[in-house]
Amino acid sequence: MNCNTRQFLVWRTSISSFIQKSVTVFFWFLSNVKRLYCRFVTVAGLPAVVTLAAYTDNTTLDGVPYAEALRRLEEEGAAVVGLNCARGPGSMIAMLKEIRKVCKGPIAAVPVCYRTTAEQPTMQRLKTDDGKNAFPLNLGSFGCNRADIAEFADECKQLHLQYAGLCCGNSPNLFRTFVEAFGREPLASKYRPDVSKSALMGADAQRAGLAQKIVF
Repeated sequence: MNCNTRQFLVWRTSISSFIQKSVTVFFWFLSNVKRLYCRFVTVAGLPAVVTLAAYTDNTTLDGVPYAEALRRLEEEGAAVVGLNCARGPGSMIAMLKEIRKVCKGPIAAVPVCYRTTAEQPTMQRLKTDDGKNAFPLNLGSFGCNRADIAEFADECKQLHLQYAGLCCGNSPNLFRTFVEAFGREPLASKYRPDVSKSALMGADAQRAGLAQKIVF
């Protein structure tokens, strides 16, 4: 029995247990193409959300281009396919555009909340000014702000992505911004910042000319 067979048997046992516990949706986060796992869930009559972590530049860890890998998983019966974790909005959106071209059903987009780039496309590859790896303990200075997240939400809407969220580095204020960009009004919206009450940027400060003197 090879490693893949043993691993599949472990997954099958786990899935059977979940089904007995009345689980209704499976969410899988992978870095390579596990077609048999997806097939087993769909045969069981349950929807499977299958996402890939795009750690490498062009292909999965088993050598399949990401868009093609997700197309195959969709063909095997996955209810939703897409990308999750590893990449931030800046390096994920271009991949999502390619995936949108080949996948017909719902697409998932769940980036990390860090400013990844084409040169440093994953949070694991981000470098500090002195050339050291920022991951895992020094990612703070690469964090996305609310404007970054709102922009990503707008791009998701333009691509008609039906399954969107935020992964590592997320925080309540970022997720509130993300949800509001989709037109939702969560309970947390009552904590939305009111800049008009700011001591430096509010109406009183504007009238006194304080904002013009301090904010350039």
